[in-house]
Amino acid sequence: MIANVSHELRSPLSLIRGYSEMIRDVTGDNSKLRNENLDLIISETQRLSTMVDDIMDYSKMQSGYYELKIASVNLVDLVKNTVEMEKINAAQYDQKLRFYSSSIQIIVDIDPIKISQVIQNLLSNAINHSENGREIDISINEKGDTILVSVENPGSEIPDEMKELIWERYQQIQHQGGHKEGTGIGLAIVRTILETHQMDFGVRSKNGINCFWFEVKKSIK
Repeated sequence: MIANVSHELRSPLSLIRGYSEMIRDVTGDNSKLRNENLDLIISETQRLSTMVDDIMDYSKMQSGYYELKIASVNLVDLVKNTVEMEKINAAQYDQKLRFYSSSIQIIVDIDPIKISQVIQNLLSNAINHSENGREIDISINEKGDTILVSVENPGSEIPDEMKELIWERYQQIQHQGGHKEGTGIGLAIVRTILETHQMDFGVRSKNGINCFWFEVKKSIK
């Protein structure tokens, strides 16, 4: 674990240092180049922060120091707000996040912070494994008293033999045209959160589209 995490943390730190030195030594009065480098520094800092958060969260989950804080929330607003936050990351690769919901309000009983983290990790995974300029779809669809939340991205299809393994820590698939990898525990965190919520989840691949999904029960109140 230490070797894997050290490698992943070193990459953004090296980039941050490189862009900082470029601002100091090269940009001069070129405000456009300076701002571009500052944007890259901010992006890499956010990526580094996400990695550290993932490591800390996963450590808590593995140690048993982990509990849900259930609340009744509007799932549509929760997912929509999380998508908006991730649009900055997608924009780095000229990708677009498209959100759709069959309703404007769906009340569910969940831990909103943890489910937002699930959406964030699934979107980060989709962004990392999609080519530049592609569109990523996030949808909420009602099926009776069950809500299906899906994140779909174009990319190399996931082999059947990997569809169970990718939920394990450090299991990553190299996709052609993909981008930077994370700590390798993002989907393991997703699995742990959804299993703790006792939610069904999975992944399917067809016609060059990968779809990660999970199901939420409507609030009975």
